[in-house]
Amino acid sequence: MIAQLSSYLPPLDKGNLNTSLLGILAASVLLSQLLSNVPMVALYIPIMKATGYDQLDKYAWVALAGGSTLAGNLTLIGAASNLIIVEEAENRGHTLGFFEFFKIGLPVTILNIDILYFSLTIFT
Repeated sequence: MIAQLSSYLPPLDKGNLNTSLLGILAASVLLSQLLSNVPMVALYIPIMKATGYDQLDKYAWVALAGGSTLAGNLTLIGAASNLIIVEEAENRGHTLGFFEFFKIGLPVTILNIDILYFSLTIFT
């Protein structure tokens, strides 16, 4: 199943770190919306290992950790903590819908992912 799923994700090229970082970040954002960020990482680790990444590929692992964490900011379902916060807000009389959250989450996520990517590429 993991091999089949990986065929639909941006390709990883260990020989080209900048391209791989983009692929890891894109997969993190997309899959975190479907699975939430923690299950996404658990699923993506075997994909990265199968592509040849090991413990010495620190920038790739930081991209996975950072990308999946920051991706949680995109939508309400991007991270379980978002749902907990919105539920607590509703208990206090405030509502925040999916699209209201997304209007704020989209620019925040894009900016944060860009900062992460450029920070990683500067140090590689």
